[in-house]
Amino acid sequence: MEKLLSLPEIKSKFPDQWVLLGNPVFDDSKLTVLAGIPIYHSPDQKEVCYLGKDKRLITRKLPWFIRAS
Repeated sequence: MEKLLSLPEIKSKFPDQWVLLGNPVFDDSKLTVLAGIPIYHSPDQKEVCYLGKDKRLITRKLPWFIRAS
C-alpha cells in the first residue's frame, strides 16, 4: 500500500503526469490539495479518469485527480 505523499513529493515522483489520489488532504478552504495517496498515474488524462471510476469502490471516497507538473 502506498503511503501519504505531499504535493511536492507527488510532483517530483510523477513529473508531467496525471495522478489519481486516494484520501486527499485539503487546506482549510477545501480548494487546494496538500497531500494524498497516489493510486494510479499516467500522462494520459482520459486513462486516469477512466480507471478512477473503479477506484471509488476501493477507497470508499471520491478520488481526486491532479496534474503533477
